Amino acid sequence: MGRVSYAKIIDNPFAYASETRRLAEANTEAALEQAWQSTQDSFRRSWERRGHVLLFMIHDVDGEIDDEEVTSIVGTIGKLPKRTPIDIVIHTRGGWASSTSQIAAALLHRPNTAAFVPIFARSGGTKIALATRAIYLAKDAALGPIDLRLGYGSARDIMKIAEELGDGAPPEIRLAALEAKKELRDEVKKACELISPAHKGFLGWRGCTLAKTLTSGEMPHGRLIDYREAKRLGINVYSRMPKSIYELISIRSMQLKRLRELPPHATFIEQRASSNEEH
Repeated sequence: MGRVSYAKIIDNPFAYASETRRLAEANTEAALEQAWQSTQDSFRRSWERRGHVLLFMIHDVDGEIDDEEVTSIVGTIGKLPKRTPIDIVIHTRGGWASSTSQIAAALLHRPNTAAFVPIFARSGGTKIALATRAIYLAKDAALGPIDLRLGYGSARDIMKIAEELGDGAPPEIRLAALEAKKELRDEVKKACELISPAHKGFLGWRGCTLAKTLTSGEMPHGRLIDYREAKRLGINVYSRMPKSIYELISIRSMQLKRLRELPPHATFIEQRASSNEEH
């Protein structure tokens, strides 16, 4: 594996004011999506790590990593030459285990990757960050335990419910708990395999210890893994963070809020107009 170099992180001249104005003027779903695309393009042009492909995974409180995002991110990575440096901005509470594992796998064997976590990367977000060779974790930011989510919700939660109900647990709950227990064992193994060698130590054993700590339920669900704790766990973290990334998060949050606030008929009118134009 080639030498990995990480450029000095400085603030980039991102045009926050103009991008905010563009967002404020958008009043349809298509216009808001176009404004967000413009913001991403503007941020990429001003990114100081020249030659690095920049990806974004930014959600609000209701968002999560889904199949659409997998298609976009994995598709982009797959088209890049093997040694192309990749940076990914992560601000998410996570998502389905299969989705987060697929993105992590796409990043894992790339020789020059870095994750930027300005505020939080919880659960599946932590799994994806650990697949990169370096994590830039802001002073007040945090990673978190990897909470396995299955079709019926959190594996830990269903096991806890079954335990609390004891012999009175309905058959479907007991069956779901057994499945969750099995899936959780498998997830520890998968998480170990998806952790970058940069976080595993010289002999590699530390990665599986880290995976077990984050995935098996040993660590409380609400535990915040800040920079100091990440260092203690052997994670390859840096504490520098461009201030412009916070501006990017702010714009994305505004865009998602505006999308939720659109009246139900706005999207219908927009689609109707588009349909009429096609005919």
